[in-house]
Amino acid sequence: MTTEPSDTTKTDVTEETDADGQIIGTAGVVALLLFLRILAVSHWDWAVASKVAATFEFSDAASIALGTLFEWPTLTAIVTCVVMPVVILRLYLNRKRPLGAQSLVAWLIVVTFLAALIVLVRSFSMWWPIVAVVVLTIAVLSMAMLYHHGRVHRWLEIVKRGAGLIAALGILVLATFVDTPWMPREEITLKSGSVVEGYVLEDAPGFVTVLTDDHQVDIYSDAEIVARK
Repeated sequence: MTTEPSDTTKTDVTEETDADGQIIGTAGVVALLLFLRILAVSHWDWAVASKVAATFEFSDAASIALGTLFEWPTLTAIVTCVVMPVVILRLYLNRKRPLGAQSLVAWLIVVTFLAALIVLVRSFSMWWPIVAVVVLTIAVLSMAMLYHHGRVHRWLEIVKRGAGLIAALGILVLATFVDTPWMPREEITLKSGSVVEGYVLEDAPGFVTVLTDDHQVDIYSDAEIVARK
Protein backbone atom coordinates (compact mmCIF):
# COMPACT_ATOMS: atom_id res chain seq x y z
CA MET A 1 0.00 0.00 0.00
CA THR A 2 1.42 3.37 -1.05
CA THR A 3 1.61 6.06 1.61
CA GLU A 4 0.86 9.59 0.48
CA PRO A 5 3.37 12.20 1.65
CA SER A 6 2.09 14.47 4.41
CA ASP A 7 1.36 18.17 3.91
CA THR A 8 4.40 19.00 6.04
CA THR A 9 6.66 16.90 3.82
CA LYS A 10 5.22 18.54 0.71
CA THR A 11 5.80 21.98 2.20
CA ASP A 12 9.39 21.15 3.11
CA VAL A 13 10.06 19.84 -0.40
CA THR A 14 8.49 22.97 -1.93
CA GLU A 15 10.56 25.28 0.28
CA GLU A 16 13.76 23.38 -0.58
CA THR A 17 12.92 23.57 -4.28
CA ASP A 18 12.22 27.32 -4.02
CA ALA A 19 15.48 27.86 -2.12
CA ASP A 20 17.46 25.89 -4.71
CA GLY A 21 15.78 27.82 -7.52
CA GLN A 22 16.57 31.12 -5.81
CA ILE A 23 20.25 30.20 -5.39
CA ILE A 24 20.51 29.20 -9.05
CA GLY A 25 18.66 32.33 -10.13
CA THR A 26 20.86 34.61 -8.02
CA ALA A 27 24.01 32.98 -9.37
CA GLY A 28 22.71 33.45 -12.91
CA VAL A 29 21.96 37.14 -12.32
CA VAL A 30 25.43 37.72 -10.84
CA ALA A 31 27.10 35.95 -13.77
CA LEU A 32 25.04 37.95 -16.26
CA LEU A 33 25.81 41.19 -14.37
CA LEU A 34 29.55 40.54 -14.62
CA PHE A 35 29.26 39.54 -18.29
CA LEU A 36 27.33 42.69 -19.21
CA ARG A 37 29.67 44.96 -17.25
CA ILE A 38 32.72 43.53 -19.01
CA LEU A 39 31.03 44.04 -22.39
CA ALA A 40 29.89 47.55 -21.47
CA VAL A 41 33.35 48.76 -20.38
CA SER A 42 34.73 47.24 -23.58
CA HIS A 43 32.16 49.21 -25.61
CA TRP A 44 30.70 45.92 -26.82
CA ASP A 45 33.88 44.93 -28.65
CA TRP A 46 34.28 41.17 -28.25
CA ALA A 47 38.06 41.17 -28.75
CA VAL A 48 38.54 43.86 -26.09
CA ALA A 49 36.07 42.15 -23.76
CA SER A 50 38.02 38.89 -23.97
CA LYS A 51 41.19 40.70 -22.88
CA VAL A 52 39.36 42.43 -20.03
CA ALA A 53 37.87 39.11 -18.91
CA ALA A 54 41.35 37.54 -18.86
CA THR A 55 42.33 39.99 -16.11
CA PHE A 56 39.12 39.55 -14.12
CA GLU A 57 39.20 38.10 -10.60
CA PHE A 58 36.11 37.08 -8.65
CA SER A 59 37.30 39.20 -5.76
CA ASP A 60 36.37 42.15 -8.00
CA ALA A 61 32.68 41.13 -8.02
CA ALA A 62 31.69 43.30 -5.02
CA SER A 63 33.42 46.41 -6.40
CA ILE A 64 31.82 45.81 -9.80
CA ALA A 65 28.34 45.59 -8.27
CA LEU A 66 28.81 48.73 -6.16
CA GLY A 67 30.46 50.56 -9.04
CA THR A 68 27.45 49.75 -11.20
CA LEU A 69 25.18 51.52 -8.71
CA PHE A 70 27.28 54.62 -8.24
CA GLU A 71 28.60 55.44 -11.71
CA TRP A 72 25.41 56.88 -13.26
CA PRO A 73 23.44 58.65 -10.49
CA THR A 74 20.36 59.54 -12.55
CA LEU A 75 19.94 56.05 -13.99
CA THR A 76 20.46 54.55 -10.52
CA ALA A 77 17.76 56.90 -9.17
CA ILE A 78 15.28 55.84 -11.88
CA VAL A 79 15.91 52.14 -11.26
CA THR A 80 15.54 52.70 -7.51
CA CYS A 81 12.18 54.43 -8.02
CA VAL A 82 10.92 51.36 -9.89
CA VAL A 83 12.46 48.59 -7.80
CA MET A 84 11.97 49.78 -4.20
CA PRO A 85 8.15 50.15 -4.22
CA VAL A 86 7.78 46.73 -5.86
CA VAL A 87 10.04 44.99 -3.33
CA ILE A 88 8.34 46.77 -0.41
CA LEU A 89 4.97 45.63 -1.81
CA ARG A 90 6.23 42.06 -1.81
CA LEU A 91 7.39 42.34 1.81
CA TYR A 92 3.99 43.75 2.81
CA LEU A 93 1.96 41.05 1.06
CA ASN A 94 4.21 38.33 2.56
CA ARG A 95 4.28 39.88 6.04
CA LYS A 96 2.38 36.96 7.64
CA ARG A 97 4.78 34.34 6.31
CA PRO A 98 7.84 33.17 8.27
CA LEU A 99 11.01 35.10 7.57
CA GLY A 100 12.84 33.09 4.91
CA ALA A 101 15.66 33.46 2.42
CA GLN A 102 13.51 35.34 -0.08
CA SER A 103 12.43 37.88 2.55
CA LEU A 104 16.03 38.40 3.63
CA VAL A 105 17.06 39.04 0.02
CA ALA A 106 14.17 41.50 -0.35
CA TRP A 107 15.23 43.37 2.78
CA LEU A 108 18.81 43.44 1.53
CA ILE A 109 17.64 44.99 -1.76
CA VAL A 110 15.63 47.63 0.11
CA VAL A 111 18.55 48.52 2.39
CA THR A 112 20.97 48.68 -0.57
CA PHE A 113 18.79 51.04 -2.60
CA LEU A 114 17.97 53.09 0.49
CA ALA A 115 21.70 53.59 1.01
CA ALA A 116 21.98 54.62 -2.65
CA LEU A 117 19.22 57.21 -2.12
CA ILE A 118 21.03 58.66 0.89
CA VAL A 119 24.25 58.95 -1.13
CA LEU A 120 22.38 60.64 -4.00
CA VAL A 121 20.97 63.23 -1.61
CA ARG A 122 24.27 63.90 0.16
CA SER A 123 26.36 64.01 -3.02
CA PHE A 124 24.03 65.58 -5.59
CA SER A 125 21.11 66.99 -3.55
CA MET A 126 18.80 64.72 -5.55
CA TRP A 127 15.61 64.77 -3.49
CA TRP A 128 13.22 63.79 -6.27
CA PRO A 129 14.04 60.04 -6.10
CA ILE A 130 13.07 59.94 -2.41
CA VAL A 131 9.82 61.78 -3.14
CA ALA A 132 9.07 59.44 -6.04
CA VAL A 133 9.82 56.31 -3.99
CA VAL A 134 7.61 57.50 -1.11
CA VAL A 135 4.71 58.43 -3.41
CA LEU A 136 4.86 55.19 -5.40
CA THR A 137 5.23 53.07 -2.28
CA ILE A 138 2.23 54.72 -0.62
CA ALA A 139 0.24 54.23 -3.83
CA VAL A 140 0.92 50.49 -4.18
CA LEU A 141 0.49 49.81 -0.44
CA SER A 142 -2.82 51.72 -0.43
CA MET A 143 -4.07 49.61 -3.32
CA ALA A 144 -2.95 46.45 -1.49
CA MET A 145 -4.89 47.51 1.62
CA LEU A 146 -8.03 48.57 -0.23
CA TYR A 147 -8.33 45.90 -2.90
CA HIS A 148 -8.48 42.30 -1.73
CA HIS A 149 -10.28 40.99 -4.82
CA GLY A 150 -10.73 41.86 -8.45
CA ARG A 151 -8.46 43.10 -11.20
CA VAL A 152 -6.31 45.40 -9.05
CA HIS A 153 -5.66 42.60 -6.56
CA ARG A 154 -4.66 40.23 -9.36
CA TRP A 155 -2.33 42.90 -10.78
CA LEU A 156 -0.71 43.40 -7.37
CA GLU A 157 -0.19 39.64 -7.03
CA ILE A 158 1.51 39.54 -10.42
CA VAL A 159 3.77 42.43 -9.41
CA LYS A 160 4.56 40.71 -6.11
CA ARG A 161 5.53 37.45 -7.79
CA GLY A 162 7.67 39.33 -10.30
CA ALA A 163 9.42 41.52 -7.71
CA GLY A 164 12.64 39.53 -7.87
CA LEU A 165 12.63 39.60 -11.65
CA ILE A 166 11.98 43.36 -11.68
CA ALA A 167 14.85 43.96 -9.24
CA ALA A 168 17.18 41.77 -11.30
CA LEU A 169 16.21 43.52 -14.54
CA GLY A 170 16.81 46.92 -12.94
CA ILE A 171 20.34 45.93 -11.92
CA LEU A 172 21.03 44.39 -15.34
CA VAL A 173 19.85 47.59 -17.07
CA LEU A 174 22.46 49.48 -15.05
CA ALA A 175 25.11 46.91 -15.95
CA THR A 176 24.27 47.27 -19.64
CA PHE A 177 24.59 51.05 -19.83
CA VAL A 178 27.29 51.88 -17.27
CA ASP A 179 30.48 51.78 -19.33
CA THR A 180 32.87 53.18 -16.70
CA PRO A 181 35.31 50.54 -15.40
CA TRP A 182 35.21 49.58 -11.74
CA MET A 183 38.79 50.59 -11.02
CA PRO A 184 40.14 54.17 -10.62
CA ARG A 185 41.39 56.09 -13.63
CA GLU A 186 45.15 56.69 -13.77
CA GLU A 187 47.72 58.67 -15.72
CA ILE A 188 50.78 56.59 -16.58
CA THR A 189 53.94 58.37 -17.68
CA LEU A 190 56.27 56.35 -19.90
CA LYS A 191 60.02 56.69 -20.47
CA SER A 192 59.26 57.92 -23.98
CA GLY A 193 57.61 60.97 -22.42
CA SER A 194 54.09 60.03 -23.50
CA VAL A 195 51.25 59.83 -20.98
CA VAL A 196 48.74 56.99 -21.11
CA GLU A 197 45.34 57.68 -19.54
CA GLY A 198 43.16 54.76 -18.65
CA TYR A 199 42.21 52.10 -16.12
CA VAL A 200 44.65 49.56 -14.71
CA LEU A 201 43.04 46.15 -15.18
CA GLU A 202 45.93 44.18 -13.76
CA ASP A 203 49.05 45.16 -11.84
CA ALA A 204 51.16 42.02 -11.93
CA PRO A 205 54.87 41.67 -11.13
CA GLY A 206 56.77 42.95 -14.14
CA PHE A 207 53.92 44.47 -16.15
CA VAL A 208 50.72 46.49 -16.06
CA THR A 209 47.61 45.89 -18.19
CA VAL A 210 45.69 49.08 -19.02
CA LEU A 211 42.28 49.73 -20.58
CA THR A 212 42.87 53.04 -22.34
CA ASP A 213 40.37 55.83 -22.88
CA ASP A 214 39.93 54.74 -26.49
CA HIS A 215 38.93 51.28 -25.19
CA GLN A 216 42.04 49.35 -26.13
CA VAL A 217 43.90 46.96 -23.85
CA ASP A 218 47.65 47.64 -23.73
CA ILE A 219 50.40 45.99 -21.69
CA TYR A 220 53.40 47.94 -20.38
CA SER A 221 56.44 46.51 -18.63
CA ASP A 222 57.57 48.04 -15.36
CA ALA A 223 60.74 49.19 -17.11
CA GLU A 224 58.67 51.37 -19.47
CA ILE A 225 56.80 53.16 -16.68
CA VAL A 226 58.24 56.27 -15.00
CA ALA A 227 55.27 57.34 -12.84
CA ARG A 228 51.64 56.58 -12.11
CA LYS A 229 49.05 58.89 -10.63
